[in-house]
Amino acid sequence: LQVVTGLSMGGSLALRLAQLEKVAGVSLVNPSIGSDEIVYRFAGLLSKFVPAAKGIGSDILKPGVTEPAYPMAPLKAVASMRELWGLVDANLDRVTVPVQLFTSRVDHVVDGYSGRVLRERLRNLADDHWLEDSYHVATMDNDAQFIFERSAEFVAELLRGRP
Repeated sequence: LQVVTGLSMGGSLALRLAQLEKVAGVSLVNPSIGSDEIVYRFAGLLSKFVPAAKGIGSDILKPGVTEPAYPMAPLKAVASMRELWGLVDANLDRVTVPVQLFTSRVDHVVDGYSGRVLRERLRNLADDHWLEDSYHVATMDNDAQFIFERSAEFVAELLRGRP
């Protein structure tokens, strides 16, 4: 039994793996599969003139918790991420296994596009949760314990043969 999990861009990678390989389920936390922000459309072009932009990190509500993050993000990597987004989005119908989704109500990194598209287009959204007390890095935030417990239950349900 293989269950793939992913946070943020890792959510795109987990969904892409589920599109290409046999897995039993997918668990996602604030996945990024696209954006309503127009700036991402120009990442490839901008990368020819500007090598990097300010990095993103520590979008955490819980006091005293910080996420180690790079200070800069290479724009070529952002352009590559956009290519991955396109592949994942175009092939969402190939995700036929149960999917668990955790989405923070307030997320300063991933906008509402990804959650909206996944809720509209995934056929097997088996376990859907809004996180009310965490920002983007929810696995280090106030809802972390809930995510871990519910994820373990999801895997146990898959082991028993029901999503």
